[in-house]
Amino acid sequence: MIDWTRIDDLKEELGEDDFEEVFEIFLDEVQESVDSLKAAPTGQALEAILHSVKGNAVTVGFSKLAELAGAGEINAGQGTDVNLLDIATAHDLSKEAYASGRP
Repeated sequence: MIDWTRIDDLKEELGEDDFEEVFEIFLDEVQESVDSLKAAPTGQALEAILHSVKGNAVTVGFSKLAELAGAGEINAGQGTDVNLLDIATAHDLSKEAYASGRP
């Protein structure tokens, strides 16, 4: 669910304080994107939202969320179904896993 190596690398690159700031920005941006999925966008709008979620998730090591958003982005681009509930759930579980810390 969480790529802890990516998080460690970011903390080393950015420093602990800057990492926390970047992480908070990520949480805000992804929360807005996930909230916008509740309106059930389709087509290019959905594809763009999922692309944003994927990019942010990769950046901060939320690997499962990135995987699901990436697959959803492809499906949206092809006009096939996207399981938005799975993506929202992965977002919530990723936040919980991060807050719980490294296993």
